[in-house]
Amino acid sequence: MEYSMSIKVTRTSQKLALLLRAVVILALVAGLALLAGSVLAPELWKGWIRNVYPQVTDVSEWQVVLLALLATAQLGLTTIALWWLARMFSSVSGEEPLSLEAAAHMRRASRWLLAATLYAMVAQIPASLVASLNQPEGARFIALGLSTSHASGVLASLVLYAVASIQELAAQVRDDNRQIV
Repeated sequence: MEYSMSIKVTRTSQKLALLLRAVVILALVAGLALLAGSVLAPELWKGWIRNVYPQVTDVSEWQVVLLALLATAQLGLTTIALWWLARMFSSVSGEEPLSLEAAAHMRRASRWLLAATLYAMVAQIPASLVASLNQPEGARFIALGLSTSHASGVLASLVLYAVASIQELAAQVRDDNRQIV
């Protein structure tokens, strides 16, 4: 029973690590496409910006590029979190699923996820400011909002951190037990 469960955990972890690596590659391509699109086809992005901020009537190319940079930074932080999760699943799929290495990778992923979520909350301020800079005086604005996705991101990062701490403690207890026997 234990052997078949171990094989199942190993195979599932390997698949998840592979899937997360593929998502990381797609995110990197999307980030590059976002930046390239902001420079090569700013008109596409201007329409999108007007949809997000209906009160914005005039958007310049430099505003499009700055907003793309802000969005790419968010994507970068999330991508780093996913990379550490992929590393964690790779560690779990090794000979010893319960390891300090896997716990460390999970803890790093939780920190990057928290950073990405906090950035998403705060980045609304410079994004709205950049989007409204070309507006006449009195029409410029700063936006800040909190959503359930922000709360979910914070909660997920805290859960990951707690599970990493529990995994680290379990790995230490296992190592102590091996030394006794």
